[in-house]
Amino acid sequence: MPPAIVLLLDCCLRVLRAEPRLIAQLTAAGFQCGAGDWQFTLPAVHKFLLRQLPADVAPEYRQFIRQLYASDLNQRLGEQGAEIALADNQGKVHRSRYWLRRLPG
Repeated sequence: MPPAIVLLLDCCLRVLRAEPRLIAQLTAAGFQCGAGDWQFTLPAVHKFLLRQLPADVAPEYRQFIRQLYASDLNQRLGEQGAEIALADNQGKVHRSRYWLRRLPG
């Protein structure tokens, strides 16, 4: 799994665990975020992740999108009782809003 996707998975798992420090960082960065809940656009999450990755492994946006869609991120989140779902479909990947949420049940 590419470093940016590993970092995204880690962030998702930490939000699901309701880690106050990360939730505060995400909220300060302008995300809607709470315990087990995180809403974002892909450009915004890409920008957030880039600030935490070394330059030599930080993908440009289009590469990040390819890595994300080729990953098993949602499968791994599903094993933890969660998923990333489409919250607001704007017809374009970069304009739509996504939602990390716990699965019902």
